[in-house]
Amino acid sequence: MRRAVISWFKSLEQAQGAIKEIGEAKLANNEISLVVKADHSTRFWFEIGEELTEQAANPLAVFNGMLVQTQTIELPELGKVAAAGPLGGTLMREGDEGLSQSLANYGLSEDRAKYYEQKVRDNMVLALIETDNSKVNRVANILSAFGGKDVEKWSRTIDKPLKPRK
Repeated sequence: MRRAVISWFKSLEQAQGAIKEIGEAKLANNEISLVVKADHSTRFWFEIGEELTEQAANPLAVFNGMLVQTQTIELPELGKVAAAGPLGGTLMREGDEGLSQSLANYGLSEDRAKYYEQKVRDNMVLALIETDNSKVNRVANILSAFGGKDVEKWSRTIDKPLKPRK
Protein backbone atom coordinates (compact mmCIF):
# COMPACT_ATOMS: atom_id res chain seq x y z
CA MET A 1 0.00 0.00 0.00
CA ARG A 2 1.22 3.51 -0.84
CA ARG A 3 1.46 6.30 1.72
CA ALA A 4 2.21 10.00 1.40
CA VAL A 5 4.64 11.77 3.71
CA ILE A 6 4.38 15.56 3.75
CA SER A 7 6.50 18.24 5.37
CA TRP A 8 7.65 21.80 4.87
CA PHE A 9 11.11 23.32 5.03
CA LYS A 10 12.38 26.82 5.68
CA SER A 11 14.96 26.54 2.88
CA LEU A 12 15.67 24.75 -0.34
CA GLU A 13 19.00 23.65 1.10
CA GLN A 14 17.27 21.68 3.86
CA ALA A 15 14.87 20.11 1.38
CA GLN A 16 17.74 19.26 -0.98
CA GLY A 17 19.60 17.36 1.75
CA ALA A 18 16.53 15.32 2.62
CA ILE A 19 15.64 14.61 -1.01
CA LYS A 20 19.19 13.55 -1.78
CA GLU A 21 19.26 11.09 1.13
CA ILE A 22 15.81 9.70 0.28
CA GLY A 23 16.91 9.22 -3.31
CA GLU A 24 20.22 7.58 -2.41
CA ALA A 25 18.39 5.17 -0.08
CA LYS A 26 15.97 4.33 -2.92
CA LEU A 27 12.99 5.08 -0.71
CA ALA A 28 10.81 6.89 -3.24
CA ASN A 29 12.30 6.79 -6.78
CA ASN A 30 10.31 9.28 -8.91
CA GLU A 31 7.60 9.92 -6.31
CA ILE A 32 9.21 13.02 -4.80
CA SER A 33 7.37 16.32 -5.18
CA LEU A 34 8.32 19.85 -4.17
CA VAL A 35 6.36 23.10 -4.38
CA VAL A 36 7.65 26.61 -3.65
CA LYS A 37 6.36 30.09 -4.52
CA ALA A 38 8.11 31.56 -7.52
CA ASP A 39 7.16 35.22 -7.62
CA HIS A 40 9.06 38.42 -7.00
CA SER A 41 8.70 38.09 -3.23
CA THR A 42 10.82 34.94 -3.34
CA ARG A 43 13.90 36.58 -4.83
CA PHE A 44 15.93 34.61 -2.27
CA TRP A 45 15.03 31.29 -3.97
CA PHE A 46 16.16 32.59 -7.32
CA GLU A 47 19.45 33.79 -5.87
CA ILE A 48 20.15 30.30 -4.51
CA GLY A 49 19.32 28.75 -7.86
CA GLU A 50 21.44 31.27 -9.72
CA GLU A 51 24.39 30.79 -7.39
CA LEU A 52 24.35 26.99 -7.53
CA THR A 53 23.30 26.39 -11.13
CA GLU A 54 23.59 29.74 -12.92
CA GLN A 55 19.88 29.38 -13.76
CA ALA A 56 17.49 31.84 -12.14
CA ALA A 57 14.42 30.79 -14.14
CA ASN A 58 13.20 28.22 -11.64
CA PRO A 59 13.98 28.04 -7.91
CA LEU A 60 13.92 24.23 -8.08
CA ALA A 61 16.79 24.26 -10.57
CA VAL A 62 19.13 23.70 -7.62
CA PHE A 63 18.07 20.06 -7.60
CA ASN A 64 19.99 19.29 -10.83
CA GLY A 65 17.85 16.47 -12.18
CA MET A 66 16.89 14.96 -8.81
CA LEU A 67 13.24 15.79 -9.54
CA VAL A 68 11.03 15.15 -12.54
CA GLN A 69 8.54 17.45 -14.27
CA THR A 70 9.85 20.71 -12.83
CA GLN A 71 7.73 23.59 -14.09
CA THR A 72 6.37 26.98 -13.15
CA ILE A 73 2.60 27.02 -12.73
CA GLU A 74 0.11 29.81 -12.04
CA LEU A 75 -2.32 28.75 -9.28
CA PRO A 76 -5.41 30.82 -8.46
CA GLU A 77 -4.85 30.98 -4.70
CA LEU A 78 -1.04 31.17 -4.67
CA GLY A 79 0.06 32.86 -7.86
CA LYS A 80 3.15 31.50 -9.57
CA VAL A 81 4.76 28.41 -8.02
CA ALA A 82 7.60 26.15 -9.04
CA ALA A 83 6.45 22.56 -8.74
CA ALA A 84 8.26 19.29 -9.39
CA GLY A 85 7.45 15.60 -9.30
CA PRO A 86 4.08 13.92 -9.58
CA LEU A 87 2.36 16.72 -7.64
CA GLY A 88 3.78 19.20 -10.14
CA GLY A 89 2.30 17.15 -12.97
CA THR A 90 -1.08 17.09 -11.24
CA LEU A 91 -0.99 20.85 -10.65
CA MET A 92 -0.10 21.41 -14.31
CA ARG A 93 -3.04 19.32 -15.50
CA GLU A 94 -5.54 20.39 -12.83
CA GLY A 95 -4.18 23.73 -11.61
CA ASP A 96 -7.64 25.28 -11.47
CA GLU A 97 -8.41 23.02 -8.51
CA GLY A 98 -5.48 24.44 -6.56
CA LEU A 99 -2.83 23.03 -4.29
CA SER A 100 -5.07 22.08 -1.36
CA GLN A 101 -7.38 20.02 -3.59
CA SER A 102 -4.38 18.29 -5.17
CA LEU A 103 -3.05 17.47 -1.70
CA ALA A 104 -6.45 16.02 -0.78
CA ASN A 105 -5.92 13.52 -3.60
CA TYR A 106 -3.07 12.09 -1.51
CA GLY A 107 -5.44 11.60 1.43
CA LEU A 108 -4.85 14.82 3.37
CA SER A 109 -7.86 16.21 5.18
CA GLU A 110 -9.17 19.55 3.95
CA ASP A 111 -7.87 21.50 6.94
CA ARG A 112 -4.37 19.99 6.75
CA ALA A 113 -4.21 20.49 2.98
CA LYS A 114 -5.07 24.17 3.49
CA TYR A 115 -2.46 24.39 6.26
CA TYR A 116 0.30 23.19 3.91
CA GLU A 117 -1.00 25.48 1.16
CA GLN A 118 -0.57 28.37 3.60
CA LYS A 119 3.02 27.30 4.24
CA VAL A 120 3.73 27.62 0.50
CA ARG A 121 2.02 31.03 0.55
CA ASP A 122 4.42 31.94 3.40
CA ASN A 123 7.40 31.08 1.13
CA MET A 124 8.20 27.72 2.68
CA VAL A 125 9.22 24.67 0.62
CA LEU A 126 6.61 21.92 0.56
CA ALA A 127 7.83 18.34 0.16
CA LEU A 128 5.50 15.41 -0.55
CA ILE A 129 6.90 11.90 -0.95
CA GLU A 130 4.78 8.92 -1.87
CA THR A 131 6.28 5.57 -0.97
CA ASP A 132 5.48 2.04 0.12
CA ASN A 133 4.09 1.55 3.60
CA SER A 134 7.26 -0.34 4.59
CA LYS A 135 9.42 2.75 3.84
CA VAL A 136 7.20 5.52 5.16
CA ASN A 137 8.79 5.77 8.62
CA ARG A 138 12.31 6.02 7.18
CA VAL A 139 11.18 8.78 4.81
CA ALA A 140 9.50 10.67 7.67
CA ASN A 141 12.61 10.37 9.84
CA ILE A 142 14.85 11.70 7.05
CA LEU A 143 12.58 14.68 6.43
CA SER A 144 12.60 15.48 10.13
CA ALA A 145 16.38 15.03 10.43
CA PHE A 146 16.97 17.63 7.71
CA GLY A 147 14.69 20.22 9.32
CA GLY A 148 11.31 19.21 7.93
CA LYS A 149 8.48 20.66 10.00
CA ASP A 150 5.06 19.12 10.69
CA VAL A 151 6.02 15.78 9.14
CA GLU A 152 2.85 13.76 8.62
CA LYS A 153 2.04 10.41 7.05
CA TRP A 154 -1.22 10.08 5.11
CA SER A 155 -3.20 7.38 3.34
CA ARG A 156 -5.74 7.88 0.58
CA THR A 157 -8.22 5.80 2.59
CA ILE A 158 -7.92 7.50 6.02
CA ASP A 159 -8.59 11.23 6.41
CA LYS A 160 -6.31 11.78 9.39
CA PRO A 161 -2.55 11.45 9.88
CA LEU A 162 -1.41 7.89 10.51
CA LYS A 163 0.45 9.06 13.58
CA PRO A 164 -0.64 12.00 15.72
CA ARG A 165 1.25 15.24 15.07
CA LYS A 166 3.69 16.31 17.76
